[in-house]
Parts: sequence; structure tokens; C-alpha cells
Amino acid sequence: MIKVKEWILQSKQIRTQHLDLETDCVERGGNSTNHRGVLAQFLNTDFPKGIGIDLCHACHNSSCSNPKHMYWGTRKENVADARSTGSHKSAWENTVNKYGYENACKMNALRLTTNGDVVKQVDTIDLKSIA
Repeated sequence: MIKVKEWILQSKQIRTQHLDLETDCVERGGNSTNHRGVLAQFLNTDFPKGIGIDLCHACHNSSCSNPKHMYWGTRKENVADARSTGSHKSAWENTVNKYGYENACKMNALRLTTNGDVVKQVDTIDLKSIA
């Protein structure tokens, strides 16, 4: 078994040699923890613990569990890949998508105009009214 901390030190080109995006995505359900186990078994690596090593989807489908579509990557590689495909969202974008612009502003304790100017500092926030 290969230690994933040693595996990640190889070049991205070597770490992605097994990829075959001509094959279909496989969506069996589960989550990234399950997918990490599938990839670890496929590549004969141990299971990465903690942060720093991400399961990356070369197919850009986070529901895919096809090991020929996944590889171990660094957080930097994963974020750069997500940005290049437009799938990366900032924490602010995620908050706005989930709660709406006005509630996101309240959650950040600021009232902002659409161009980002601070209009009013909010003294207290009732998070129960947002959820």
C-alpha cells in the first residue's frame, strides 16, 4: 500500500495517469467520504486523514464515484480546477445563494449596497428570523 502523503508528492501528471474520461460517470450515491474510499482502494493508497489532500473529480461531477474520474490532489489544485470550470463559489456567494442577498448582509452584520458600499452597521442580528 502506498502512503497517500508520498503519492501526493508526485507530479500531477503522474497522479492522473489512471484517468479515463472516455468512460461514463458512475453515480451510486454516497458522499465524498465514500468516494475517497473507492479511490484509495483503486490506487492502493491509504485513506488521507485531515486536510491538505483532496479528492478531485476530473469529470467535474462531485456525485461521480468512478475511480477513473478521480485523483488525489492538493487543495490548491482542487480550487484552481473548480475556478477554471466556474464551479467554485466563494463563501459569500454560497451564503447569498442559500439565504438571499439581504439575509446574507445581515449575517455579515452589514447592510451593503449592490456595489459593496457600507450603508449601515447592524447592531444585532436575529439568526432565527433568517433561517
